[in-house]
Amino acid sequence: MIRPQREDALLKELQLRGSLVVSDIAERLGVSVVTLRRDLASLEKRGLLHRVHGGATAVGRTDPGTRRPVRRGEIPTIGMVAPTTGNYYASIIRSANRAAQANGVRLVLGVTNYIARDERRSVAAMVAAGADGLLVTPSLADFSGPTLDLLLDSPIPVVLLERSLEEFVGPARLESVRSDHEFGAELCVHHLVDQGFDRIALLTAGNPTSPRLLAGYRKAITELGLLEHAPRRDLPEEAWVTEARRDEIRALLQELVDAGITGVIVQPDAHAMALLQEAAELGIRIPDDLAIVAYDDQFSELAEIPLTAVAPPAEALGRTAIALCLDRMRHPVSDPLTAMQQVRIMPSLNVRSSSVRRSDG
Repeated sequence: MIRPQREDALLKELQLRGSLVVSDIAERLGVSVVTLRRDLASLEKRGLLHRVHGGATAVGRTDPGTRRPVRRGEIPTIGMVAPTTGNYYASIIRSANRAAQANGVRLVLGVTNYIARDERRSVAAMVAAGADGLLVTPSLADFSGPTLDLLLDSPIPVVLLERSLEEFVGPARLESVRSDHEFGAELCVHHLVDQGFDRIALLTAGNPTSPRLLAGYRKAITELGLLEHAPRRDLPEEAWVTEARRDEIRALLQELVDAGITGVIVQPDAHAMALLQEAAELGIRIPDDLAIVAYDDQFSELAEIPLTAVAPPAEALGRTAIALCLDRMRHPVSDPLTAMQQVRIMPSLNVRSSSVRRSDG
């Protein structure tokens, strides 16, 4: 693709969307990021666009690189980029919004449906529109590449929510607030063992939380001198409530019993409820034959046999993320007194009938 064609494609993207992310356009056009940056520089010299970190905005849009500080009487804005508005994230979003309102801040939400390209576009658009800070939950737990580059280059404070860069080594670090899911899984294992259920399996939904649950599960199993028991598998993301899935659920339950499993940790609680409902049809007694602990506590207490469940700290997550972002807006990284923070918040275990061994009396 020759230069005039590339420039035409860039200007059409800006006309359509108002902003663009270089890495996304480079992938779409099949050219290098370096080449597109040169094209953007040329177009900017001709007054056809404004360059920003990681991309560009249309002429007439606010250039975040030249934004003035918020003045008295103006309402600061924090952009929130979330992968979904489903049950768990809905709680976090509501909490963040309450905290923002309490501090006189406007919260603007963008939802990406776990599409990485959309999250980069949302981030670029919020920066271009003049947001003063960002709360971002990338689609993937391991979000290296274009998304990481865009966030590291952000001219405004960024707080990762339910993600972290704890393994990242380098001079530029992003702050984060997340649930300590490893600790949550450890709570489950220790509770089951305390109740006499020591052959424990883990079933997860295969989402970004799953690796942390597995790490906590394995840590607790090792510390207690137990064996890791199969099956340990990733379940479908959607809840198992359809008629077509009943045979699959029952086969899994039979596999658990045949393997001698006495306790199972299931993420999320909708899946745990599906297992519970089908167990009765197979004559599997809960918790006598199989104890169940749900990871997530949206509806667990409403089950026919109330489910013991780990409750991730959704309320605290939203509130803490807003507080951290506001602190960084007031005290930037360049402030010598500023210390970058990686915050973990511990979940709680709500014990109910599904995992409490009944006394013989």
